[in-house]
Amino acid sequence: MWGMCSVPPHHREGRSGMYDDAVFVQERTVRIGDTDAAGIAYFASSLRLCHECYEALLEARNIGLREHFAPDGLALPIVHVEGDYKAPLRMGDRIRVMVTRCSLGNRSYTIEYAIVKESGEIALTAKTVHVAVMLPDMKATAIPEALREALSKTG
Repeated sequence: MWGMCSVPPHHREGRSGMYDDAVFVQERTVRIGDTDAAGIAYFASSLRLCHECYEALLEARNIGLREHFAPDGLALPIVHVEGDYKAPLRMGDRIRVMVTRCSLGNRSYTIEYAIVKESGEIALTAKTVHVAVMLPDMKATAIPEALREALSKTG
């Protein structure tokens, strides 16, 4: 059994050992609600798992979601998403959802993810691009310093 917020053990080439320097790791089990009628994780569920890991990273680094993202203040909409599905996730699979990299610009940032099965098999790699905007006009703004610091930390 894995320890919370630890990084995966080394595995054979092409396995999760490539993510030993993951920025943040969450463990979970693929649930019934994550899957389709065939018992395989629906593609949008996999992306939701990635986003939940990103939110947990922010919370772990003292970026309170309610405090930092007020209806009349800052928003961080996703403007681009991509995912490469490499192996199916099935109901009951134990997985690690990882933020593997955070790349920061002035007004936008990219979060890279991996979902790895307990066996070490990589099931998904994904990427989201977020832009910092001020509500309600959606005008791009600089990434706030507290958020920049939280995303700049490794491990």
